[in-house]
Amino acid sequence: MKKPTLTASHTSKPTTSQPATLDPQTAAVGFLQTNQLAFHDDPKRFFIFVEKQQAWHPITINQLHRRLKSWVLETHKNSVSAAALKKMVAELEVAAPCWTPTLKPGQMVVANGVLDVTAATPLFSAKDQNTHFADTLTINYQPAAQCPKFRQFLADSLAINDASLVQKWAGSLLAGPNQSQVILMLLGASGTGKGTLVSILTRLVGVEAAAELRVGQLDGRFEMSALVGKRLLVGMEINPNLLNGDGLGRLKALVGNDRMEAELKGRNRRASINGDFHVVLYGNQLNQQQWSADLDAFRRRLLIVEYSKQPPATIIPNLADTLWLEEGSGILNWAVEGVGCYRADLQQAGRFVLTVDQQRRVNRVIPPPPVAVEVSPSTPPAAPGSTWRRWMMALRRLWQSLIPAK
Repeated sequence: MKKPTLTASHTSKPTTSQPATLDPQTAAVGFLQTNQLAFHDDPKRFFIFVEKQQAWHPITINQLHRRLKSWVLETHKNSVSAAALKKMVAELEVAAPCWTPTLKPGQMVVANGVLDVTAATPLFSAKDQNTHFADTLTINYQPAAQCPKFRQFLADSLAINDASLVQKWAGSLLAGPNQSQVILMLLGASGTGKGTLVSILTRLVGVEAAAELRVGQLDGRFEMSALVGKRLLVGMEINPNLLNGDGLGRLKALVGNDRMEAELKGRNRRASINGDFHVVLYGNQLNQQQWSADLDAFRRRLLIVEYSKQPPATIIPNLADTLWLEEGSGILNWAVEGVGCYRADLQQAGRFVLTVDQQRRVNRVIPPPPVAVEVSPSTPPAAPGSTWRRWMMALRRLWQSLIPAK
């Protein structure tokens, strides 16, 4: 019996989708036609414009890879290899418009526009895709908004002068780089609200603009790379012996307007960093140190806020989230008020003006430098033992005056 002849459809193996063969340069140009992308060279970062939010946001390489895969699948009905993705990203670095931030210090992007606090009176304007910025606050600017719950939270935790100091520091945060070169320290018992306050202060610049500061590891090879592109550095639960540990030189440089370089992991290059960060550290206490010339530089930079009140009897979970959700616009106005108070201090003294108690706290941690006693060259030195003899004669006269006359 003759066997049936097998056709090609019977003998061929099922076909599988092969990675698309794309010209990387052509693909990059096509991707940019439907995606508003910008590239910043130092450090190497991509930014993408989100139409719904009318805002630019940083995008990681992994996120960009996923977008490229989706775009290739949609436009070419096929997959794309990892090697092709890498080449497309390299072409995008060249083809994408250069990221040039257009915001000046003192300008910030909120959900409904751009707020400018560079002048005495805040200015508000609309935003568009031509306004390049990386960090957008999730709240609207509402000039009449108040924050009674947040102000009560501060009053329950801090003395009036310390609450005012925190407000001035928040104002300096909005005003731009750390011009005063200060470090804010929040010290007190657990459960007093330090972490809640720091969480709210972080949202004033945007979570993406903040980074964790690990002072003891700042001398590590790649530690500085985590700070690239950030504005606010937060040190959590600091060691009481912080001022006697590692990384102090780097910490001073981070607020001292020094120019530094950060080695980037996995890349044969370095990124430039300017030491104008805002720094806030918080913990239970800070141990007293002996005066030294190096520590004296920190004594001039420290702002110490003391949480001396008792912790609240009832703990409110996620209080920072609740306050920001309910009073975020009012908290922003509170910080804008702080801008004016901060600038008034600069005009008066060129730095933050501290109360006697606030300066005493700093001196308690780092004593002032010893005062040298000047000896006039015209005053002849006392003869050896003359001071001792004068003391003995004075004591003898005192003793004789106490003996009753016979």
